[in-house]
Amino acid sequence: MKRKLTPLRAIRHKCIDCCAGQVYEVKLCTAESCPLYAYRMGKLPDPLPEYDDGRPEPTEEDRERWKKFGQEMRAKQLGNASKDA
Repeated sequence: MKRKLTPLRAIRHKCIDCCAGQVYEVKLCTAESCPLYAYRMGKLPDPLPEYDDGRPEPTEEDRERWKKFGQEMRAKQLGNASKDA
């Protein structure tokens, strides 16, 4: 009976394929920029990697401004929809 192919197993198989079928070479992999690198051993890394895109974390003020903007846009869309009807 075959085992279910989970996302982690699929990543592991891809890494083995990338290393020309050599299971031990997966452990020695140096392609740290590969998005699968942290998962290459078929397990979740501990701790999970945090990806930083360089942008600062939004402040509470930013969130409030975005929320207000969204509400204004929805109100405009609803207002335009009632004028078209």
